[in-house]
Order: sequence, then structure tokens, then C-alpha cells
Amino acid sequence: MKLEFTPNAYKTFQTVKSTDPEKAERIKVIIKDAMLHPDSGVGEPILLDGKLKGIWQRKISFNEFIYYIFDEQTLTIAAIKADLLDKVKENAPEFKI
Repeated sequence: MKLEFTPNAYKTFQTVKSTDPEKAERIKVIIKDAMLHPDSGVGEPILLDGKLKGIWQRKISFNEFIYYIFDEQTLTIAAIKADLLDKVKENAPEFKI
């Protein structure tokens, strides 16, 4: 199966890789698993409905998710919702007035 990212999902993944390597590894595990069996496995896959009908969701952590679609040949990562704020704060320089 071929893997694709939307531009925003790819940008988020690159940010996660540079700010939180452990979370990036978790995302890689989920993506590899989704490529093998997109509708079951790691991250509790759920087929969404309503306005998001046809999109699958897998859990990275409690409030972080990967959203994707797939067909027989391609898995497309549509979005990655990851909480980057804590890591950005840790790496930010301290400002004093």
C-alpha cells in the first residue's frame, strides 16, 4: 500500500518529529499498522460518520488523533491532531522583563 500525506498533515508530522520524537515514533507505529490493516489494530480505529463520513480516526494518545482515508492502493493521512504546546514551551527561550 502506498502512503500519502496532505500538506498540513505532513507539516504537523515534521513538527512532531522535531519537537517530540517519542510521539513521532508512536505515529509511525500507527501508520505502519494502518497500512497493513486500515480498519483494525493499533490506536482503536474508528470510522467516522456525519460530516466526516468515510474518514478513519486512530488515537495517538488521550486527546491526539490521526485522521486518514484509504482505498485498495493508498493510505492518505488527512490530518494529525497533536498537542505540541507543551513541547514548544519546553524548547522556547525564557524571556525576562
